[in-house]
Amino acid sequence: YVFATLGFYPVEPASGNYVVGIPLVERAILRVPGRRRLTILRTGDGDHLLSLTLRGRRISPISLAHSEIVRGGALRFETTFAS
Repeated sequence: YVFATLGFYPVEPASGNYVVGIPLVERAILRVPGRRRLTILRTGDGDHLLSLTLRGRRISPISLAHSEIVRGGALRFETTFAS
């Protein structure tokens, strides 16, 4: 539930990849001692993902690598309503 609330979750934990969804919260900050902070931001109230950026760079809206998440930064989900 926590992963789904943040907008991504591990389908196969050993693969190191996460499936991307849509966060249930507008903002969340993950702080792990010894790691950089990851800030998750959602804009829009829709149920359809328009774009996904990490540290200002557009990334695949399908999967997210663990190695990218632990580098920290801002993970931005832009959503809209599907037409």
